[in-house]
Amino acid sequence: MCRNATGASANGQRKRSVRLAALVACVFFITILLFSSLYTLENANHIHDHEGPGGACAACMHAQSAENLLKTLSTALVAAVVAIGGLLGLLSSLQPAQPRFGFSTLVSLKIRLNN
Repeated sequence: MCRNATGASANGQRKRSVRLAALVACVFFITILLFSSLYTLENANHIHDHEGPGGACAACMHAQSAENLLKTLSTALVAAVVAIGGLLGLLSSLQPAQPRFGFSTLVSLKIRLNN
């Protein structure tokens, strides 16, 4: 009995830590998307300085990398949602597995024995 109580407690602690990690990952993901979008919107109409090092505008390069990050993450997110939706649709359409080998007794088979 003590083993079950300890195992259930450890299992509950593990579930909470996994949920917390998932929540932190979601908050981090949303924060990155928000800040990338805000940076892109803020620097959309900036004054170009193409006389800088290498002849490239630093704000243009940062805006381009933020846009690429948003495109990559949104594509990955859409692909994951489609894959999970397809998997759930496939699994919901399948019939539940029926056990082929079971323990059959005379009582379960409802056989009457006559002496």
